[in-house]
Parts: sequence; structure tokens; C-alpha cells
Amino acid sequence: MTRSFTLIALGCLCACADPTGPAREGEPVQTDATVYFARHMGGSGDDSQYGFMLVSRFLNAQADTVFLARCYPDTPYPIYGVHSVDTPHSKGAAYSPFWACVGGSDPIVVPPGATRTDTLQVRGPNSWDQSGEPLGVLEGVFQIGFVARYCRAETGCDAPPAEVRSNGFRVVRD
Repeated sequence: MTRSFTLIALGCLCACADPTGPAREGEPVQTDATVYFARHMGGSGDDSQYGFMLVSRFLNAQADTVFLARCYPDTPYPIYGVHSVDTPHSKGAAYSPFWACVGGSDPIVVPPGATRTDTLQVRGPNSWDQSGEPLGVLEGVFQIGFVARYCRAETGCDAPPAEVRSNGFRVVRD
């Protein structure tokens, strides 16, 4: 119970950090930049998609192994969410991907003291309303979040997953 609480508290502290500031030492998830330029990646008008490459670092500063969820056993990066920090909750982030994952996939194992680096191709919008308008915002301040556990979910552990989030970063459409 204490380890789960520590991970959840750590995630909450990161979510409350200065949303536009650079990553601080000791945060579990850090990005390689504080500003990204989303480039047009296809489509036109409301069907346009924008994207950018983001390099994330996950540091396991805990005394126990952390397991990061992934979509399929061979997916090379963890499941992630993109969260809008400076817009109303109802709009959300247009960059947050939808995941249609198999259950019980092999998690990514991060031993105590280890750092994991992933390069993510972030794209959006990923959904549209009935009128064809994109859902979510494409510009503003965002955070990346990973789903983390202290045990393998497929072994029947009862530790709840926690989302750990990055420092805030700004996205501007190019």
C-alpha cells in the first residue's frame, strides 16, 4: 500500500509542477524540450493532422521495480496519454491517442535507479465530433503521462496503476 501511495503521490506532485517550466531533477518523466512545433502531417481543413517527435525519459527513482504498461507485447514504447494543462477539461488534448490494446500485455520493466528513453511520434487530432470538428486543442501547454505499477498486472497483483506525468511543454502549430 505504501509503495502504491508513493507512486501516486509522485505523479500528483509532477502534475502540479509549474506547467511551463523545464523538467526538474528527480521528476519521473521528463521531455527533451519545453517547446515543440507541430507540423502539418496530412489532410486539409478540419481533417488536417499535426505532429511532432518528443523524446521522453522515465527515471525510476524508487527502491522497487516499476512496470510501464504497453499496448502489445512487442510495442517498443509505453502506453501514453497527452494532457492539456492550460485549457478547460472539456476540450482536452487533441494529441492523446486512442489505445485498442490486448489485455495482459508484457509490461516494460524499469529496475530501481534505471532510466528509460522513448521517442514518441505525437499526432493529432485523433478524434472528431459528429459535425467533423476536431476534438481537443492542438496548441497550448501539455504533459505526457505513463501508466505505472509496482507489480505485473497479469500476475493478479492488487496494486492500482498510477499515472506519472512529465514536466509541462508548449506546443505551437508550425
